Amino acid sequence: MENFADACKKSAAELADKNKTVKTTVENGVFVEVAYIGKLTNGTKFDNGTVKFTVGGGQMIKGFDKGVVGMKTGESKDLVIPPEDGYGLPETSSKIFPQEIPIGAFKTAFNNEEPVKGKEYTNLNSLPWPVKVIDVKVITHNYTIKILNILTKEEYKNMSCLGKYGISENDVVFLYSDSCGWCAKMKPLVETLEKEGYSFSRINVADGEKMNIGQECLSNMLDFSGGVPQFTCPATGKYHGGAFTKPDGSADISQLRAFADECNKSA
Repeated sequence: MENFADACKKSAAELADKNKTVKTTVENGVFVEVAYIGKLTNGTKFDNGTVKFTVGGGQMIKGFDKGVVGMKTGESKDLVIPPEDGYGLPETSSKIFPQEIPIGAFKTAFNNEEPVKGKEYTNLNSLPWPVKVIDVKVITHNYTIKILNILTKEEYKNMSCLGKYGISENDVVFLYSDSCGWCAKMKPLVETLEKEGYSFSRINVADGEKMNIGQECLSNMLDFSGGVPQFTCPATGKYHGGAFTKPDGSADISQLRAFADECNKSA
């Protein structure tokens, strides 16, 4: 009868012999080392080297993994791997990105054209791809307006920039400097018209407070960095730069009166 010690020695020897067995044919689960050269169908080489992996373990592209099965140690083989078993096919289908844009923005991008459902539009200056209108929506908003107060014309004027400083928009604004020769010639004309009932608001460039008011309220009507004299009518936006003069160069009150009349008509 075989004793236990002899049986153990025999099993250990058999296991050692089994582990010494080297597989010479590749199958799934075998660890292999493969030298390879990767080429395109036109013969262009794109890769080469040596790689170690377990066959069937998903470590390589499918075509390579399946292609080495059945090969023997030292064997060479040409593998033609289709894209679906390699790195995949390039994406050729167009992607659609639905996006809502205001009609005004659409017309700006496509030469003022109205969007038409189902129509395709192209403008490479705006977008590098074509645009297809899949729907046109008209959104209606309902608003309720509550009138809190009704102002008189005089109250409205007092709310204006000039109104809060007690200056009427129907005044003729006279921008001048004490050191300006033509301004000195315009002053008597302004004073005469004031006696006739015309209304003027004077801004002396040396008067910091008046200049601040003028720059706050009249910066779009008077050039505060330019020369003087200057005249403007806030009610009409009319402007006159320089003195009112006759052809002979003398001061002309009739032109200034006509300017003031036009300003008063808007009252």
